[in-house]
Amino acid sequence: MKGLLIFFIGLMLSVGLLYKAVKFVKEEQQKAFEEIAAHDSTFSWEKPLTEADSLRLMLEQYQQEIAKRDQKMDSLSSVVKNSVQDAEKAKAMAEQLELEKQADIDREQKAMIMAKTFSKMKINQIAPILKNLDDQTVLLIYKHTGNRFKKNILLAMNEKRAAALTENFITQR
Repeated sequence: MKGLLIFFIGLMLSVGLLYKAVKFVKEEQQKAFEEIAAHDSTFSWEKPLTEADSLRLMLEQYQQEIAKRDQKMDSLSSVVKNSVQDAEKAKAMAEQLELEKQADIDREQKAMIMAKTFSKMKINQIAPILKNLDDQTVLLIYKHTGNRFKKNILLAMNEKRAAALTENFITQR
């Protein structure tokens, strides 16, 4: 992008210099032709005009080329802008996913700690706590409880909730 901009500026300077050179040559030719025309009545103006016309045509072609490149630069600029926006969105999504992943890891670690605590408790101590926890939290604690104490969690709940927890545990990925 920077190289294209530098090329464009260089091209603009070249066109400007060419235009000044053509103008200078035209003025010099005009002076010379006026001197010749003053002394020679058979002198014709057609040849210098065709050279000047060809230089004007070249100048117009350069201007058209510059316009095309300007249009292409605008198009590329738009593509770059959209790409930058897409990259920023992707970065934000990646950061959000990383935060969610870290939150899940933290939740898993806390569930492991609570599972160890529950394994030291009796069924009648666990039951009132489980009544106040949502199924996902209970399932997470159950998952991290050792096999020896999983039965205590199931026995501390009523039959319907224990059945639902068992079903969720089996179908969970």
